[in-house]
Amino acid sequence: MVKSSAVKNSLAMPQGSKAVYELKISLVGAKPAIWRRFRVSNQISLARLHDVVQQVMGWEDCHLHSFRVQDQLFSDAETSLEMEWFADESKVLLGDVLQQPKEKMHYEYDFGDGWEHLIVLEKVLPTSTLSGQAVAEVVKGEGACPLEDIGGLDGWYYFLDVIAHPDSEEYQDEEHQQMCEWVTADFNPRFYDVKAVNKVLGRGF
Repeated sequence: MVKSSAVKNSLAMPQGSKAVYELKISLVGAKPAIWRRFRVSNQISLARLHDVVQQVMGWEDCHLHSFRVQDQLFSDAETSLEMEWFADESKVLLGDVLQQPKEKMHYEYDFGDGWEHLIVLEKVLPTSTLSGQAVAEVVKGEGACPLEDIGGLDGWYYFLDVIAHPDSEEYQDEEHQQMCEWVTADFNPRFYDVKAVNKVLGRGF
């Protein structure tokens, strides 16, 4: 395993090169697409980026996760101690691993359901671009975040079919009717509330 310090030495930006990154994160394989475009400092650690991603996407941070940059794997400090192939994400800055537009990395959440995300650096912007004291800021996004423990994309699509056809003869048993109660009646799988997420990000969550 290549230690995180080696990654930092080989990929680090010139000292003092602070910037705001505009990133696009997409849930791999989702159709219609589920994605967010957001801005964040390149000086945050991957550990803090994990926190941001959880808020930006809408996950509940109750499962394991990892970042993959080329052939390097990163996770939280506890996981990196238990599984030696992971480096400690708290010791690596975002600017250490992404530096130029079009560079990318992968983020996996919940090793059981296997939610794979692609993160692409789209723009490098001045530090003044990030408003106020916000940790991050969403520019735009589409698609509601899937429910936790739903069984991956296949489970998510099945759930959407159930709630879209509550009167179907196929879905009249107790199990399927309970599914319809997991979300409000006006739930829209294509809706993403940018303002609400930015309010949370602005508080530092």
